[in-house]
Amino acid sequence: MISMIKAEVEKMKEKTGLSTGWILKQLGIGRTTYHRWLNWKRPENRGFVYPLKPLKSEEEAVIGYAKGHHGVGYKKLSYQMLDEAVAALTPSQVYRILDKENLLDKWGKTRQEAGKEYKDKPTKPNEHWHTDIMYIKVLEMWCFMIAILDGYSRYVVGFKIMLDMTAQSVSLFMQEVIDRTEIKSVKLINDNGSQLISKDFRKVLLSAEIQQIRIRRNHPQSNGKSERFNGLVRQECLRPHSPVTVTEVEKVVGQYIEEYNNRRLHSSIDYMRPVDYYRGNPEEIKKLRDEKLAIAKERRLAANREFNRMLKIGETTSYFKPAFCSI
Repeated sequence: MISMIKAEVEKMKEKTGLSTGWILKQLGIGRTTYHRWLNWKRPENRGFVYPLKPLKSEEEAVIGYAKGHHGVGYKKLSYQMLDEAVAALTPSQVYRILDKENLLDKWGKTRQEAGKEYKDKPTKPNEHWHTDIMYIKVLEMWCFMIAILDGYSRYVVGFKIMLDMTAQSVSLFMQEVIDRTEIKSVKLINDNGSQLISKDFRKVLLSAEIQQIRIRRNHPQSNGKSERFNGLVRQECLRPHSPVTVTEVEKVVGQYIEEYNNRRLHSSIDYMRPVDYYRGNPEEIKKLRDEKLAIAKERRLAANREFNRMLKIGETTSYFKPAFCSI
């Protein structure tokens, strides 16, 4: 804009022979203003940083952790790093770092929708249990997995790999879970499979004062928590390991459920482990996470303000790497 005004004034001087002052007067521009414009220079970008910008050490920690955990979403990564004391950053901050480094897992995701679940929400562990039977093909034969999932915590209370799915086998499994947990008065949500509505199975439930809730026919979404869990077993356990014997199925599924219950963060329960909701105190974990984020924010703020101060007085010219991480 300034260069255009200068060029126009010079052009008028050349054509008319009039003085610069007379031309500026006709244009309504003061001489002082005009010369101030001519002497204006773009402010030098000295590299000041936003006070809450993640530190270099935090960015490097996020990048290194993400490269070692391919296929994990940025939200789950942020909470895993928070719990493991890698970096205390919010999901949005982690997203921006990964996006800048092109490390976001944007493609190839399998999105599974559970649909509308059972309408009454559980408010504590062992209030609602969900069960379902999943078919597993091993070479030229079939085996079956039955699991009991706690609806509040998503914790797998019990599971079994079976060679048959008769009413007697399913009833014996249910009795084993009841005897081991010694829990009564639970609502059990299941579909209308013949094994789950058999007389033997209902007798087992009656003995433990368990109320059976059968979902609507041809509507598996009503038991969406079990459907979702079965999908995770296929996607994260069976497909990667491809077991070829029933013994291998028992081994890899057992290992996966151990990981699922005690280490895997679950998006439906605020990115915590199912065991934290089933046997722990999730409110304490939320409070601890908030404290870590607050401490990291204060340290980040102090470090970036100190850098800006040093830059302003000319003691540094580039972004320094603090010796400490945010935790």
